[in-house]
Amino acid sequence: MHLQKVQNPPLKAIQGVLVVLGLIAVIVLASVVLQLLSPWIGAAAASIVFWVVGIGVALWTTRRFIMSYTYALNGVMLKVTFAYGRYERAMREIYLNNVAFAGAPEVVRKRYPDARVQRAVRPRCPIEPFAVAYNDGNRIAIFVLQPDDEIRTALTAAAHPKKKARAKQTSEVGA
Repeated sequence: MHLQKVQNPPLKAIQGVLVVLGLIAVIVLASVVLQLLSPWIGAAAASIVFWVVGIGVALWTTRRFIMSYTYALNGVMLKVTFAYGRYERAMREIYLNNVAFAGAPEVVRKRYPDARVQRAVRPRCPIEPFAVAYNDGNRIAIFVLQPDDEIRTALTAAAHPKKKARAKQTSEVGA
């Protein structure tokens, strides 16, 4: 089994301090602005808006700095999980025999314009995104991920069965 973890690079100490100070500034600013607006919009509405801003800041922070993806390839399927901290949650299982096409996201999107797209990429990760079109029930779906060379090669081979059969024949002849 091959495992790969994809996450944003860690922040330097000064960047971490600036992020924390920025988050505090946004919450304090929202509190002050909503306190000033509460006579016009009402205390209950100001409180609700403050909670919405706080939840939005928490979600943005979590998705931007804490969330990571793990790709596990076991020869039969690619399992993608996401994690907020220590605990991983299953996101998608793609069986290699269901892979229809693999390549750059733009190429796959042009080939299957009506397909549903799901992403498991980190914006600041240096690995280039790679898209896989696969049969999801009775329709084609696209999954965009950032695989290393081993997973990328396996997905490309699964998308081209003739190449896969030739590689198998070559390995049997060499054995």
